Amino acid sequence: VLKLRRIFIKESYDVVHAHLPYAQTVSRLAARMSNQHAIVSTQHNAPTAYHPLTRITEQVTRPLDTKTVAVSQGVERAHTGTAHEPGRLEDDWCTIYNGIAVEKFCTDIARANDEQVRDEFNINASTTVLLNVGRYVPAKGQKKLINAFSRAETDDVILLLVGHGPLQDDLRSLAADNGLSDCIHVTGQVSSVHPYYAISDVFVTASRIEGLPITLLEAMAAGLPSITSDIPGIDEVVQSGETGLLFS
Repeated sequence: VLKLRRIFIKESYDVVHAHLPYAQTVSRLAARMSNQHAIVSTQHNAPTAYHPLTRITEQVTRPLDTKTVAVSQGVERAHTGTAHEPGRLEDDWCTIYNGIAVEKFCTDIARANDEQVRDEFNINASTTVLLNVGRYVPAKGQKKLINAFSRAETDDVILLLVGHGPLQDDLRSLAADNGLSDCIHVTGQVSSVHPYYAISDVFVTASRIEGLPITLLEAMAAGLPSITSDIPGIDEVVQSGETGLLFS
């Protein structure tokens, strides 16, 4: 807190904008101690997604905010019990949805060279490609996807798990243990996600801790229907049976 306070005093910022509970707690205290009066925090998840200690300190210091922003109404409701109309700025809280530059993203997909990906994973025109993009951590639910895939009819269907994280080897082992190494590919970190969206047919996720995932917005921009977990935030942008399917 003291180190950050010295930086705030030296640089004299106009706005302090903090993300995630630990950074929000530290930034709020340092900002107030250095007479910074414009403090904004952005809440990306329901409070239950965070460690109890940082959850408490974030909540205790939240009154120091000038404005608290939620990335979806579901996130705002999880913190406060209610939710304002998106974009309303008159109150201490407001919802400003996550977003992406749709036109640029679509252009990048159209320009993506997907032949290398097709060759690497032996994807032909008749193959149905399911795509998941996310960190390899328990809350993102990739193990659930693999287990579900093992019980499904998977002839000429593949699942691409694109991302990085501590569960990478575990996910590959789980796919191998289920005899699915030929149709479930844990890519690890990739230089660009655009070719993967370009070759995919359906976006899938079993995550339980999303506020409003950027990857889902990317999938929508790419024109992919989504099969997603039915959790606050996601249910605000996916209409089950119309633009995708929600499951509990």
